[in-house]
Amino acid sequence: MKLLPGYRIALLATLLALLACNMPALAGSTEAEPSSQPTEPLPATALPLPTLPPLEPGPPTATVSAEWQVLAPGLAIREVQMPVARLNGDAEVLLLRIDPSQVSTRVHYDPARPATLDEWQSRTDAPILINGGFFLPDNTAMGLLIADGTRYTPSYDRFGGMLSVSGATAEVRSLSEFPYYPSESLDQAVQGRPLYLYSGRVPADFDFNQDAARRTAVAQDTDGHIIFMVVYNQAVTLYEMRDWLADTPELELWTAVNLDGGASTGLLMDVSDTRINLPAWSRLPIVLGLYPEE
Repeated sequence: MKLLPGYRIALLATLLALLACNMPALAGSTEAEPSSQPTEPLPATALPLPTLPPLEPGPPTATVSAEWQVLAPGLAIREVQMPVARLNGDAEVLLLRIDPSQVSTRVHYDPARPATLDEWQSRTDAPILINGGFFLPDNTAMGLLIADGTRYTPSYDRFGGMLSVSGATAEVRSLSEFPYYPSESLDQAVQGRPLYLYSGRVPADFDFNQDAARRTAVAQDTDGHIIFMVVYNQAVTLYEMRDWLADTPELELWTAVNLDGGASTGLLMDVSDTRINLPAWSRLPIVLGLYPEE
């Protein structure tokens, strides 16, 4: 059936209007890659499956000290305030510090069955779970991912950073300073970007957008502890996070890298009668499990 000119114009106008309505969502779904690096899209948040509604956020169910509180050998928790001028207030940052010789870290990865943190805990029996690195809409990990010695995805090429575990040792490193080589023997590894701090707490330079979101990060301090960080009650930019890490010497950080954030940020802990539940708002194909010695 032929369309009359008026109908053609109306149909074209409708299509253009629908396209315009979708443009902001498309533009906001990725973060810009630094101009000096390969142009690979970075999701601002992980994407939930269409049939699974987002989960509602919830407050932590335990009171956390402003100083380091030891929960188990090699495991301590702390809550600090991040001043954010843009907010005229503070964002709360939950910190988990582990000694890799006493608390093991495992990467759990199942792109075919992304799950909530509660579901991951049922699968893994991990006392502590934290969301991991970025992933694509098909749930494939972005950057290197190694789980229990099996390498699933390739490494970023000299940008971003990584958490790696080999035996009872773990480290966070800058991939521009210390690139990953396939000959390395690693038990676990996950990568993120951007890098926040080069070795020695030197602020990293990057060119990402100014979007604010919940944040998850991992760092290493000068004593070799691994510190996981979750900003859960406010949305902060990558630049605000980096500057705060660089300007907080009391944490004694050596290097730090950004992990997935936004809807993916989440932490679940059930250790020593302390239960904290900061649910991710989407189902996750990648999580980090922490296992204190019993």
